[in-house]
Amino acid sequence: MNIKFNKQVNEVLKKLMESKENGVIRLEVTAFGCGTPALGLVLDKQRTDDFFIDVEGIPFVIAEKVKIFFKNTEIVYNPEAFIGGFYVHRLHTSSM
Repeated sequence: MNIKFNKQVNEVLKKLMESKENGVIRLEVTAFGCGTPALGLVLDKQRTDDFFIDVEGIPFVIAEKVKIFFKNTEIVYNPEAFIGGFYVHRLHTSSM
């Protein structure tokens, strides 16, 4: 599991988590369409069937049934460009 983000994303996520006791960041599939699924994140609580990973002090959870979509993920923050400020996407690596 590889989740990448910069220092700004780390700071914004930590501030967001302060608003909910025992909060975690849930990475989720928000829609399926042609090509790749749409990915997103929400502030949530951990469930018993979640996969848990801590990245740079940020607790992330992913439903086991969709964690395959988050193997190589980047989170970008830009409140002027993205609804809610966050953009979650898969990083594609070359097999060559």
